[in-house]
Amino acid sequence: MKAQTHNGVVGQLGLNYVSKGLLTKDEGRLYSRLLQHRITGDYNDFFDFEREDVLPLLEPTRKLLAKLESLLAYQ
Repeated sequence: MKAQTHNGVVGQLGLNYVSKGLLTKDEGRLYSRLLQHRITGDYNDFFDFEREDVLPLLEPTRKLLAKLESLLAYQ
């Protein structure tokens, strides 16, 4: 899997993992959402994340990370 940009990683994730059923569509969407939040946090000086926005993402993100680590270890 090769990607030159963060958005390229999203595309490759969809192509190599979601479309093959290794990740669910919801997991792919979560990854995209996290990337967009990262970009917003990095480049929008007038934006702060609120606790109520972040807390619901913690557990799904932990599960996604564990699944990605497992998939990468397998390859």
